[in-house]
Amino acid sequence: MQRDTTRRLALTLGSALALALASCSSNAASESDPDSLSTDEPITLTVQQQPAGEGMMAHIATAFEEANPNVTVELVTVSVEQKTGSNLATLASNSPPDVGLIPINSEVYTQLIRAEALADLTPVWESADLDSRFGQSGESLKTDGVPYVATYTSVGYNIVYYNPDLFAEVGIEAPQNHRFDSIDQLVEAADELRAAGYGPLQIGGSSGNRLSWMIDAFLPTVTTEEEMANYLGNYNPDVEVTAEYASAPFVDVIETIDGLGAAGVFQDGFLGQDSPIAEGPFIQGLAGMVLGATASVANFTDAEFTPEWALLPPMDGGSPTQMSMYFGDALGVPENAPNRAWAMEFIEFVLSDQMQEEAVVGVGASLPSVNSLPDDALAQLPEISQQFLADIRDNGGQPGWTATVPGGFGQQFIDPLVQDMLAGELSPAEVAQTQQDHLLETRENAG
Repeated sequence: MQRDTTRRLALTLGSALALALASCSSNAASESDPDSLSTDEPITLTVQQQPAGEGMMAHIATAFEEANPNVTVELVTVSVEQKTGSNLATLASNSPPDVGLIPINSEVYTQLIRAEALADLTPVWESADLDSRFGQSGESLKTDGVPYVATYTSVGYNIVYYNPDLFAEVGIEAPQNHRFDSIDQLVEAADELRAAGYGPLQIGGSSGNRLSWMIDAFLPTVTTEEEMANYLGNYNPDVEVTAEYASAPFVDVIETIDGLGAAGVFQDGFLGQDSPIAEGPFIQGLAGMVLGATASVANFTDAEFTPEWALLPPMDGGSPTQMSMYFGDALGVPENAPNRAWAMEFIEFVLSDQMQEEAVVGVGASLPSVNSLPDDALAQLPEISQQFLADIRDNGGQPGWTATVPGGFGQQFIDPLVQDMLAGELSPAEVAQTQQDHLLETRENAG
């Protein structure tokens, strides 16, 4: 059933792209040179945004217009549903926006790359020094070494928020250096909370992402850099498969998640609860832990305690965990954009330290995508968000597998399988083999 759904999604998006490309004649909608950065004529720059970032983008648009008096920025809001679906046809059409909103872990991005429908942003990356300012996450934003997008915010996840008051009451030692040292330590904390009458680790089992998030935490701790890079890229038929899903270490990761379920680490009934429902007992002081992301901090304002945090543990014998990172909601320039040069100028402006500080951090209260902001620029963030950034700076961040590969290949496909496994309907080996079969199918269909 899940594979049929994924196939229908790919076919629907592929049909939308074919229709859009069929109507295209390169840049026919613009009589001016799309690669000219002329200030002699008025320019209307169309920029897509998402609902949660409207205030942030409005600030950037106003500042860009002030810096470039001949340019008017027209912001167009794209819904969550549109950005992973119908927006494909818009971006690939003969009349696309100048700057598109493109989640890189989506079929939309995959299809646009295959159709060569996105402009090469190497000039932006070089001018803005993004290889350096994005740090190690930068490579995950490239396709075959070419940057077609640039991300403007970052999100960390696989964060275990915990109630320090309950930990002290129950006698649980707080994790050191914001990390659970081992799977056993996490299991013991959950056991002690249950024994004291509190909920253990709250998780949105029906949310469609939280269960598969754990793959992103555990997998990098038991892979080499080469293996991890192959897992992140081998859905592409041009990349040789050297890391199999039906064998170690991937199957070991799935077994570990299954073991956490069997050990009672998650709350009772977690498979029927989405994230807001799962967070409720934690906020009310009735559960000791909850799995969330950097943005989850905003959900805990009504709690009568100040949450502390730790990362999920490494697998047994694995390397220390790094924060899982999502850089997926990125900006790109459609190949047929009427004002390509100005679009690239806008993206570079978004990524300037000034806009990252004023708009992303100041207005959006979000984590910046660059590592070049001074400490005093980050002081306006909540203390806990500053701790996240300090941890990423000191220990690095790891682009998550589900946050990097196309959603139809990764998260949308495997999360229901993990749910079925934790419900006792599939074994870890069956989950891993199904993912391996899906890999081969994905590569064949792409070819």
